[in-house]
Amino acid sequence: MDPTWPTIEEAATQIGVSTKTVRRYLRDGKLTGAQHPGRYGPQWRIDPQSLATLDAYGQHHGQQIEIIPPDHAGTPVQIIDRLTTTITELQEELREQRTTIQHMAEDLTQMRAALDRLAPPRRGWWPWPRRDR
Repeated sequence: MDPTWPTIEEAATQIGVSTKTVRRYLRDGKLTGAQHPGRYGPQWRIDPQSLATLDAYGQHHGQQIEIIPPDHAGTPVQIIDRLTTTITELQEELREQRTTIQHMAEDLTQMRAALDRLAPPRRGWWPWPRRDR
C-alpha cells in the first residue's frame, strides 16, 4: 500500500460517485484498498489500478482503461477524425437499435391482438346485472 493512493473522497471525485458508493464498492469487492494510519485514526486508501478498471456504472472489467497521454494523442486533426469515425459508428449502431425496437414493438402489438382474440370476454367486478337507465 502506497500512501499516495487516493483517499475515499478523492476516489469518489475521480470516478464521479459519492463517498458512500466508494465505501460500498470497497465492501462489495469492486474496489480494492487498504487502511493507512491517518491523523484521526485509520484512513482508507484506494488502489489506483482498481479505480482504473471500474467504469461509471460500477462494473469491474478487469482491464485497465487506457488514458492517452497528451503527447501521444496526435494532432487535433487526427483526434477529430477519430472522434468523427466513432460518432458515425455509434450513430449507425443507434439506428440499428431503433429499428430493432420498432420491430419488437410491432411484434408486441400483434401478440397483444392475438391474445385479445383468444381470451374470453371480461366481466365487470359487479356481481349483479346492470340496469339500463
